Amino acid sequence: MPLGPKLSTIFGAILAVAALAWFILRPPQRLPLVSLPKYVTFEANLEQGSPLDCRAKGCLLVLVGTDAKAQGAIPSAVELAQMLEERGVETTFVVAGDVLRECARVARAYRRPVLLDPDGQIQKAMGIERLPYWIVYESTGKILHRTGESMTEGQVLRETGL
Repeated sequence: MPLGPKLSTIFGAILAVAALAWFILRPPQRLPLVSLPKYVTFEANLEQGSPLDCRAKGCLLVLVGTDAKAQGAIPSAVELAQMLEERGVETTFVVAGDVLRECARVARAYRRPVLLDPDGQIQKAMGIERLPYWIVYESTGKILHRTGESMTEGQVLRETGL
């Protein structure tokens, strides 16, 4: 008479635990629905905006912090956004992780509308540890690619299927 459970029961339990762990620990598959203040110009009042306001063929979200290292990504990210705009990809910039005044100061460097996320809502919801961060997504919010490395025009276009 065998002692303990069958071998198939043990393997089944291990497989079930592994599947549950993968489901719980995998990164989010959709952008969170958040409403953030939108910095447009120095004189204008803050509006409300969201990364999900993108209605283009493809969308790119660039999250940048207020520290000097993260701000180093601004010139190349703006240049990338201009190239992508010609190809039908809309870029949304988000400055995150500091008080609203500091986020607005950094947003001025873009010379275009920028979402301000002083509480880091997107960063927390997406499980992002360090900035800058790039996310390619569909207008519905489905994430196609996410990376902490700077992206090129070709990479973004390939991920969006353009």
